[in-house]
Amino acid sequence: MQWGTMEAFTNKMVYLLETLVWQNGYDPKKKAQHKANKPKLFVPPFMQKPGIDADKVVHDIDDIKGILARPRSEAEA
Repeated sequence: MQWGTMEAFTNKMVYLLETLVWQNGYDPKKKAQHKANKPKLFVPPFMQKPGIDADKVVHDIDDIKGILARPRSEAEA
């Protein structure tokens, strides 16, 4: 089941309200505990951005230009 606009908006609204409560409940004596209790936005699995796989090679534009500028032999064609 995928979320619609209202579900995504409600999720974000709940996160922001939890963040406001967390910010206003700051106790300087419990600084480490305060950071540990910071709310996190819930993102359902179908909305998560896919990560980069370890077996994939990442290139920037200059790398691609260099690869395309290399001389090609007939065996590669």
